Amino acid sequence: DKIPKDVDKLMDLWPGPLTLVLKASDIIPKETRGGLSTVAIRMPNHKVALALIRESGVPIAAPSANLAGRPSPTTAEHVKEDLNGKIEMILDAGPTRIGVESTVIDLTSQPPQILRPGGLTYEELKRILGDVKLHPSAIADERVNLKYAPSPGMRHKHYSPEAQLIIVEGELNAMINKIQELVGLYGGKGRRVGILATDETRRLYHGAYVVKSLGSREDPSSMARNLFKLLREFDEEKVDVIIAEGVPMKSLGLAIMNRLRKASGFNIIKAN
Repeated sequence: DKIPKDVDKLMDLWPGPLTLVLKASDIIPKETRGGLSTVAIRMPNHKVALALIRESGVPIAAPSANLAGRPSPTTAEHVKEDLNGKIEMILDAGPTRIGVESTVIDLTSQPPQILRPGGLTYEELKRILGDVKLHPSAIADERVNLKYAPSPGMRHKHYSPEAQLIIVEGELNAMINKIQELVGLYGGKGRRVGILATDETRRLYHGAYVVKSLGSREDPSSMARNLFKLLREFDEEKVDVIIAEGVPMKSLGLAIMNRLRKASGFNIIKAN
């Protein structure tokens, strides 16, 4: 009687990048649910992960394979960078296909609420469920004071590179002009500046230490695949400040902006 009516519809999307938050029964240890009254469950769409689950013969409770606060790993090498010597084994099944984490949807609220946008888009969930909401923290452009966090980590800065990260949002030309202005400002202070641009804009910048493209603004899937890898590359190149373009908050762009905003600690400049 505690299973919400929408569960069957959403489980039909498994295996896939979707995590369901449900009321936890008494058999679920508190250690595996962060002390909350709920439990988050997913079924990944990867043959190696599925084989590991099948061979284990039991559900697997596991954290993400990176140090708290760091950009999420998308390759085995990223896991090694963060956890070498701290874990017994790394199972290398190649780079991740989507790049951003799963979508987390809370089915204990009515209507269902997306706590973290991810690989399954808000638009697709709205098509399937009809009525679905976005948690305020999922779309926030400033810190949200949460009295209760329905998912561990929602209160914290996440995904952050070692370099300072600034997000510039707004109309495209205004955004380009503001980023170029910031390059001059920080470069003039002797800081090594990196720009996280897109295919359409990367050749328009000058004076930065390094410019990297997230992908085409017309292809959110490519931008999502590249996001965390590029944040780690900036750190490898000893950049002091990363200035990132905002992207449209639709489709996978919503997940990309959620990660960038959190990674920057909501260090956001609105370009007019």
